[in-house]
This record gives sequence, C-alpha cells and structure tokens, in this order.
Amino acid sequence: NSSPTLVMIDVYPAFINLGNPKSLYDKDRLHLSSQGYGYWNTWTTTALNDPLGGCIRWSSNACDSSIAPITTTTTTTVVATTAGTTTTTTSTTATQEVVMALAGNTCPNGYVKLTTLAGCQSSMNELSLSNFAGTENENSWPGGCYYCNNVPGCTNGVWFNFATLGASNGGATPICAVPGWEDNIDLSVDTMFIGDSDIARWDSDIIIPNSVNVGVGGYTCDDVNGIIDGNLQTYNPKWVVIVCGENDLFDQSVSATFSDFKVIIGKIIASGAQAIYVGTKPEPSTKSIHSKYQNYDALIREYADSLAIGNSSPTLVMIDVYPAFINLGNPKSLYDKDRLHLSSQGYGYWNTWTTTALNDPLGGCIRWSSNACDSSIAPITTTTTTTVVATTAGTTTTTTSTTATQEVVMALAGNTCPNGYVKLTTLAGCQSSMNELSLSNFAGTENENSWPGGCYYCNNVPGCTNGVWFNFATLGASNGGATPICAVPGWEDNIDLSVDTMFIGDSDIARWDSDIIIPNSVNVGVGGYTCDDVNGIIDGNLQTYNPKWVVIVCGENDLFDQSVSATFSDFKVIIGKIIASGAQAIYVGTKPEPSTKSIHSKYQNYDALIREYADSLAI
Repeated sequence: NSSPTLVMIDVYPAFINLGNPKSLYDKDRLHLSSQGYGYWNTWTTTALNDPLGGCIRWSSNACDSSIAPITTTTTTTVVATTAGTTTTTTSTTATQEVVMALAGNTCPNGYVKLTTLAGCQSSMNELSLSNFAGTENENSWPGGCYYCNNVPGCTNGVWFNFATLGASNGGATPICAVPGWEDNIDLSVDTMFIGDSDIARWDSDIIIPNSVNVGVGGYTCDDVNGIIDGNLQTYNPKWVVIVCGENDLFDQSVSATFSDFKVIIGKIIASGAQAIYVGTKPEPSTKSIHSKYQNYDALIREYADSLAIGNSSPTLVMIDVYPAFINLGNPKSLYDKDRLHLSSQGYGYWNTWTTTALNDPLGGCIRWSSNACDSSIAPITTTTTTTVVATTAGTTTTTTSTTATQEVVMALAGNTCPNGYVKLTTLAGCQSSMNELSLSNFAGTENENSWPGGCYYCNNVPGCTNGVWFNFATLGASNGGATPICAVPGWEDNIDLSVDTMFIGDSDIARWDSDIIIPNSVNVGVGGYTCDDVNGIIDGNLQTYNPKWVVIVCGENDLFDQSVSATFSDFKVIIGKIIASGAQAIYVGTKPEPSTKSIHSKYQNYDALIREYADSLAI
C-alpha cells in the first residue's frame, strides 16, 4: 500500500516516557484529564495530517514506523510483437508536492525548504492548514516555513522564518516542497489589505484566512494609487480592505482626497473585486482635523450608496468607525501610546467588524456601524418571471428569468431569522451550515434559554467562546452580538452528513471534545462500550457519515473479563469494516491508568498484536 489503512497512536509507551503522572488522568484514575486529552489532541492532529502520508505508528508525536514515501517514477516497457509493431506500457506514481517534515530543521529526501512568504502561505492550502501565525527572523527556530502545534514557546500555526538556516526547536516541523514547486504557485488571495500605517500595523493576514497585507506606513490615497494596480494583478483578490485619507487630510482638501479615493475604488471594481473601506477614527492627537475626517466619510457614505444602485451586492462597503468609536465613549484604551494609532483593543474591534463585513449574512450590507448593518440593498429572494409573447407567425416566445436565494445565511445579531429563512433545528444541520458559510470552529452544544435557539455564531461576544454553537433550547433569546444561522425552509432535510473524521469507541471517545478540536468530524462514542459493542454500531455510522478517517478506541473494557485474543479478533472485524468502506483507521492505544494495573500486561499484549497487524496491512 502507498499509505497505511490502519495507523496506531501508541499511547502506553508515550505516557510512560512522560513519567505517567497523575495529572494525565481524571480523579477516578481511569479516564483522561484535560492534560491527557491535550496530548491526544496533538498526537491525533499530527496523525491526521501525516506529512508524508506513510506513517504506520506514532509514538510521542514522532513517526516510529512508516511505509517508504512514494516518489515520482515513470516506467516504460516496450514489447515487440510478431507483426513488427510495438506495445508501450507506461506507469507513473506521483509525489506529494508539499509535505510537513518530521520535527527538526531538515526536509525529507526529494524535498526542499520553502524560501518565500508567498510559498509558505500557499503551502497551507495544500496541507489544509488555516492559521498563519506570522513572520520572524529567528535563528533558534526552523528556517523558512514551519508549523507549530502545542510546541512550547511557539504560537500554534504556520510560521515563516526569514532566518534561512534556522535550527531545530522542540516539535516545530518544517514544511517542504518538491524542487520548483514554489516557482509556479498561485498567489491569489480572498482578501487584500492595502493602505497606510493602520493597515501596516494590523495583523490582518493572521486574523483573516487567505489574505495578504501590503500596507505601508505614512501612505496617502495617492500613494496607494501608485501600488494598487500591481497588487491587484499579483494577488487577484475577491475583496480589498482599504484604509487611506487621514494622512492626506493633514495638508490636502477633503475634495482632493476623495477624488484620489474614487480612483482607487474604480480600479478595485474594474478588477472584479469588492472594496471595504474602514473609516476614519477620532484619534485624540488629531482633533484639529476631525471635521475634515467627518466630511470625508460623509462623501464616502454617499458614494457607496450610489455605487450600490442597481446591483445585487454592493461594490463598496463601508465600516463606519468614527461614530462607532464615539458610541463606545472613544476611550484612550482604543489607541496606542502615540494617541494616533490603534491599540490591540482598537484592532480587536476592527477584527470583529471586518470579519462580519466579509461574512455578510445576506450579502447586501453597504454600511456597517458597531457591527450592525446600517444601510443595505434589499436581499435577493428567489423569483421566477415568465413572459409569453405571441408572434405574427402564430408561435410564442417564452422568456424565463430567475434570481437565486442564498440557502444558508448568518442573520443579524438577535434571535430571529430574516424573511424567507428559518432556524436550524438539528446538530447535523448546524454543523453542515458551517461549510456553506466557510466557518471552521464548532464551539460545542448547550441547552441554554439565555442564548439564541438552534444554531448561532459568536465572534468576540462577551461570555461566549468564539465559533458556532448549537443550542437545544429551541426558543432561546437574544444575547449581545450572537448571530443566528438560518436556512431556507427544507434545506436541512437534504444535507449531506459526510465528515472527514469519525470518532467511535468507548468512554475515552465519548468524553473527548474531538468534534470541537478536529474540523469536520463527528463523535459517536458511548461510555462503557467494548469492541463487540462498537461492531454493532459501526456499519450504520459508516453509512451515515461516510468518513475518510475513523479514529477508534476500544479494548480496555473488554480486557477486564475477556482474553487478549478474543478482544483482538473483535477489533480486526471493526478494522475490516472500516477498510471495506474506503476509510482509513487510526487506533489510539491503551493507556497505563493507575486504577487498572492488574491488567496492564493484557493491555501491552493487545497493543503488541495491533502493532503487528498494522504493519501487515501496510505491506
């Protein structure tokens, strides 16, 4: 096989290597604590994102046994026939172009380090990674592009290190590519941030997925005009977030600055992108020109409204910062020590408001103020108009036009849905809606009358963990900025429940927040289940969820009163069903719990059989 059908995460020896401290376990000395699950989260994430796709067994987050990686080879066989012709047979096996290496500072054979920021960011799409942590120039971390996941001293995510040589550091793993891959990358992004120091100082490319920041401190709108064409061509964005005007207004009129601004917007629209203008702010150090700020923003409000006439979605969206900051009381805490630039708190508001604008639930908001839509185009609804015209020849001509409804939307903050939409009433529907809205963080479930009923989204809402929630309290209530997720009637009846990863097994699975940690996954674990019990539910769950991966934990409950060989036989039946479905299996091994020492030898013998079985399946 080119990749293993059964992967093992070898927990028992890994926990022993950690000293098997009590802190790994719950008070019952049997189940895992949050610290124990922390290791499982890391090790399972690594296994699911296996850099070379060939690791059979993982121990302490390192590959302990693997299939040799597939490299590109082409074999051509030419066979002469009796008729004097030839038959040519060519077979090719393909190389994975981008891989995550093992922890260290080197790449596997046949791969090289990524040497450009653009290449590093592009590699994330290849490896299904979404969090770009930032750039640095540090000799103590791997050179070029690398990834951290629960590595001490390193923020989780992908980093680009301008220190070319760099060094190994803990579990940091280089991201590598085949030679030449970086020369042909597509630099297209969803969102480009451009403008003055307010853009340049903003960690927007970390906050907003698949974005690039080309802001330059001190730039005016005229300066932006000088760089916009090349950047639009290079990055081909769908959205351009722009901040300019404040620097201009120190020594230029409002009308001249507005003229420069309109030229920029014209170029953005001509490229096929939409623009978001983030408005002026009432900084304490520039009070003498605040009236110019307000007049400038007033012209842009009118301009955005005029551009929206006759369009189904606005080409220019405004985030109206000045009045929103005034409504907050314009505290000094919004600003840096210079009383001019934003503080982390100020950027926190910008992060929230920009994310909301980019994920506009109905796609028609022209102006946002304090994270609420202040002016919008009427939402598009499904209508079909048929016109029948009689002709002189006695025939008829029929013309039909249809405008389409967006099936899933994020409503405005509250507890109701827009006209033509209804609340989502099932957990499966809620999780499926995330794909429609490009949301990746499922925060969990609850039964709380004080939050919106059904499916809803939080982004920097006090008292609410960021992400999508499903509330079994059907009625619920409005709560701060929490926004219901809604769908057209009937949409929930036809959803595809397919997931990337299904977690199944005993209480170690049931108590694991795996469906929160692992994107597009489902957890069907049941406390107390044996492998035989799992055999009773695996078929239906494979059919319902059609997973690519199945993470399984079973055996410990069996071994209390059943032999190792009988338990292993039940386990093999499960794995056979998983493989037959087309999925790959990850077995998370037994653990040396303090309360079950009397059967630890059975645990070790069981795991030994599974190690051999995984190796044999990989041949």
